[in-house]
Amino acid sequence: MNRWLKAAAALCLGAGICSVTLSIQAPAVSWAATAASSFQDIDGSFAKSAILDLYQRKIIEGTAAGTFSPKKVMTRAEGTKAMMELLKLEPADGGIPAFQDVSRSAWYYGYVQAGVYLGLAQGKGSGKYMPDAGVTRQELAVWLIRFLKETASSGSLSALYSDADEVADWAAASVYTVQKLGLMEGADGRFRPNDAVTREEMAAVMDRIITDETYGSQISAEVSEPIQLGWQFGQTDEEFKASISASSINVIVPRWYFLNSDGTLENGTKTALASWAKSTGRKVWPLVGNRSDAESTHAMLASSAKAEQTAAALAGYAAAYKLDGLNLDFENVLPADRSALTSFVANLAGKLHQAGKTLSVCVSPDLASDWTAAFDYAALAKSADYMVLMGYDEHWSSDPEPGSVASFGWVQSGLDKLIKQAGAAKVIFGMPLYTRDWSLKWNGSASASEDLTLNEQNARMTRYGISWSWKADIGQYTASYQTNGVQHKIWLEDSRSLTLKYRMGSSRKIAGFAYWAIGGEQPGLWQALDNAERFDGYTF
Repeated sequence: MNRWLKAAAALCLGAGICSVTLSIQAPAVSWAATAASSFQDIDGSFAKSAILDLYQRKIIEGTAAGTFSPKKVMTRAEGTKAMMELLKLEPADGGIPAFQDVSRSAWYYGYVQAGVYLGLAQGKGSGKYMPDAGVTRQELAVWLIRFLKETASSGSLSALYSDADEVADWAAASVYTVQKLGLMEGADGRFRPNDAVTREEMAAVMDRIITDETYGSQISAEVSEPIQLGWQFGQTDEEFKASISASSINVIVPRWYFLNSDGTLENGTKTALASWAKSTGRKVWPLVGNRSDAESTHAMLASSAKAEQTAAALAGYAAAYKLDGLNLDFENVLPADRSALTSFVANLAGKLHQAGKTLSVCVSPDLASDWTAAFDYAALAKSADYMVLMGYDEHWSSDPEPGSVASFGWVQSGLDKLIKQAGAAKVIFGMPLYTRDWSLKWNGSASASEDLTLNEQNARMTRYGISWSWKADIGQYTASYQTNGVQHKIWLEDSRSLTLKYRMGSSRKIAGFAYWAIGGEQPGLWQALDNAERFDGYTF
């Protein structure tokens, strides 16, 4: 199902309360009249008008025929689901379970996980979420501040409520703020902070949010997509198309053109794949690679005639096959070829631009080493349309020291350096859909490593019953296990770590994101990243 067309996706908020996307408007018939006649138990409810309005908007339904159950308690799992759906945030199944008491098989798993990825769903300590516990009124106040991106400010609660001394210190500012925002109120001069939230109370709060112009208009607005670039690697065209169809990718990068050792170009164009991409509204920027062959690359770059011939041939491919652009991925270029590489990119970009086509150039993070010495980042950015940061291989496959493929601090540093030299509007941030299982020596150094897709990583965790722990300092889970007398360690990548990196990149207003490589993702990843794009776009 297209992620933007969720009109038919019904979702239970409580025992039977169901929600569909908020952008679907009620028909001209009197839903309120239907609700009034269907719900036999709301006449005495203080939230009757809110319930009718939400029903009219097709946001909620009853628990059974003729019943709304207004006094029924809302659990933490149900409340999480309600708030996620209200903000049009999708469940994100898969990934590494964030809480011991939220199993993959639980109906609310995807909602809690999605909330964790955005920092919205927080536990009760000791690795527990307590999904079946009722949401207290003071907890809901804290949730509203978090979900609606408000700032809690302190004030005199005792001037508002006679039971102000019962409000916990951690909730006091939130309780004060939601009252001032008009989102939650007390009754008879009391707030009742430790009472569980009922369905009618939740309905009242939800209706206040959706009918507020500031909140409602943004929630119902469409989300503009950044560039989402996906590289093909290790998949057949049919497998690649299936993965792309289930993803957020809007630019495909098949690996079609390679510089041969004799200076010629390998042409692996698949016109059927290009046609399919265009028919689905996606752009095609095939990869131009050098297979990390420094000598062959030098031979081409050092000869002005060969460099011109190569640029002309690539521009010719782009024209002949009606491509939207090219993705240049020259790695292991000699430092001595820095100027020649810059000139080659300028020449190729000029030829492509004359035909209205795009050039993106892959670069590694600025490591101040021979590996990146050939990249004149600022000069390349003047010619190329986009600079694609390969934000992975912090620790490469044969690294003597085991470690993360892409720890948060490492990629943040590399991204910020590139933005400073190229400008955010020209940067595409590449993220890994893989990790490595490291075999360790007795002293903790690496003896070998094995590349794993995210699905392979998760399957290995299950197979060996491996436990994991979240490391906030690197923005990843880590795990260790032993088999056949060998100690192993994995720095895991999953929806949580990738969402954290995605949000960091998005906050810098970059042009988009890229993924090495399509097919390595786990279930729920695209929903998690779509949620980040939507939620971070809200400016409540």
